Amino acid sequence: ITSFIPWTMNWETPLRFLLSPGNDHDAIHAERLIKGLDLSASTMLGDKDYGAQKFRQSLTLIGADYAIPPKSNAKAPWLVDYHL
Repeated sequence: ITSFIPWTMNWETPLRFLLSPGNDHDAIHAERLIKGLDLSASTMLGDKDYGAQKFRQSLTLIGADYAIPPKSNAKAPWLVDYHL
Protein backbone atom coordinates (compact mmCIF):
# COMPACT_ATOMS: atom_id res chain seq x y z
CA ILE A 1 0.00 0.00 0.00
CA THR A 2 1.30 3.44 -0.88
CA SER A 3 0.42 6.88 0.48
CA PHE A 4 0.17 9.91 -1.80
CA ILE A 5 1.24 13.03 0.06
CA PRO A 6 0.55 16.27 -1.85
CA TRP A 7 1.71 19.73 -0.84
CA THR A 8 -0.50 22.30 -2.51
CA MET A 9 -1.02 26.02 -2.53
CA ASN A 10 -4.62 27.28 -2.31
CA TRP A 11 -6.03 23.74 -2.66
CA GLU A 12 -5.45 23.75 -6.43
CA THR A 13 -1.83 24.45 -7.32
CA PRO A 14 0.41 21.46 -6.57
CA LEU A 15 3.86 22.45 -5.36
CA ARG A 16 5.27 18.99 -4.68
CA PHE A 17 4.15 15.47 -4.02
CA LEU A 18 5.67 12.15 -3.13
CA LEU A 19 4.71 8.54 -2.78
CA SER A 20 5.58 6.81 0.45
CA PRO A 21 5.09 3.35 1.91
CA GLY A 22 1.63 3.11 3.42
CA ASN A 23 3.00 1.97 6.76
CA ASP A 24 5.19 5.09 7.23
CA HIS A 25 4.06 8.07 9.26
CA ASP A 26 3.01 10.95 6.96
CA ALA A 27 4.74 13.64 9.03
CA ILE A 28 8.14 12.06 8.38
CA HIS A 29 7.74 12.56 4.64
CA ALA A 30 6.06 15.94 4.97
CA GLU A 31 9.30 17.31 6.41
CA ARG A 32 11.00 16.41 3.12
CA LEU A 33 8.25 18.22 1.21
CA ILE A 34 8.63 21.52 3.05
CA LYS A 35 12.41 21.61 2.78
CA GLY A 36 13.46 24.51 0.57
CA LEU A 37 9.98 26.07 0.27
CA ASP A 38 9.32 29.62 1.47
CA LEU A 39 6.41 29.01 3.79
CA SER A 40 6.88 32.07 5.96
CA ALA A 41 3.59 33.77 6.79
CA SER A 42 1.63 30.72 5.62
CA THR A 43 -0.50 28.22 7.50
CA MET A 44 -0.28 24.47 7.07
CA LEU A 45 -3.61 22.68 7.37
CA GLY A 46 -3.34 19.03 8.27
CA ASP A 47 -5.07 16.20 10.01
CA LYS A 48 -3.97 14.63 13.28
CA ASP A 49 -1.32 12.53 11.55
CA TYR A 50 0.76 15.69 11.06
CA GLY A 51 0.67 16.63 14.74
CA ALA A 52 4.07 15.18 15.64
CA GLN A 53 6.01 17.65 17.75
CA LYS A 54 9.07 17.46 15.52
CA PHE A 55 7.05 18.37 12.42
CA ARG A 56 5.23 21.22 14.17
CA GLN A 57 8.59 22.56 15.36
CA SER A 58 9.93 22.37 11.79
CA LEU A 59 7.02 24.51 10.61
CA THR A 60 7.58 27.04 13.39
CA LEU A 61 11.31 27.27 12.61
CA ILE A 62 10.62 28.28 9.00
CA GLY A 63 8.04 30.86 10.05
CA ALA A 64 4.91 28.94 9.13
CA ASP A 65 1.87 28.53 11.33
CA TYR A 66 -0.19 25.36 11.48
CA ALA A 67 -3.78 24.29 12.07
CA ILE A 68 -3.36 20.67 13.06
CA PRO A 69 -5.63 19.23 15.74
CA PRO A 70 -4.00 17.19 18.49
CA LYS A 71 -4.87 13.54 18.90
CA SER A 72 -7.41 12.89 21.65
CA ASN A 73 -4.76 11.21 23.80
CA ALA A 74 -2.08 13.94 23.38
CA LYS A 75 -0.19 14.50 26.64
CA ALA A 76 0.29 18.21 25.93
CA PRO A 77 -2.49 19.31 23.52
CA TRP A 78 -2.04 22.63 21.73
CA LEU A 79 -4.57 25.24 20.68
CA VAL A 80 -5.98 25.06 17.17
CA ASP A 81 -7.87 27.68 15.18
CA TYR A 82 -10.73 25.50 13.91
CA HIS A 83 -12.31 28.52 12.17
CA LEU A 84 -9.33 29.17 9.94
